[in-house]
Amino acid sequence: MRRLLYVGLLVALAAVASTAGSADQSPQQARNPKEIQALLDQLQRIPEGSRIRVQLVDGTTLEAQLLDVTTTSIRVFPKDASVERVIPLDQVKRVQPVKRGSLAKKIVLWTAVGFLALIGIGVATCAAA
Repeated sequence: MRRLLYVGLLVALAAVASTAGSADQSPQQARNPKEIQALLDQLQRIPEGSRIRVQLVDGTTLEAQLLDVTTTSIRVFPKDASVERVIPLDQVKRVQPVKRGSLAKKIVLWTAVGFLALIGIGVATCAAA
């Protein structure tokens, strides 16, 4: 009985030892070179200095200003940080430009809406009198 217990213990230790070595390996797999090339082509069409949203392979997302694009990485200045960051292209899952309307366009639009509202109120007041 004791011999059977030792054999079971040795089998359990061997199983634990075999899985411990595989835990050191990186869980990420190598990215397809075609995917990286497509991402690089997309990044080269975005002007430097543009605001972008970057989704990384690990699931994190950050909004940043695009500073530079190389064949292996991008250099960005994150919105919430005071230091620029270099991100390897194989860590980038998706990049989207952040579209924001011009402040001048918004001011002109809302001024026109206000002006037309005032004219409407004036016409309604004159018609009622």
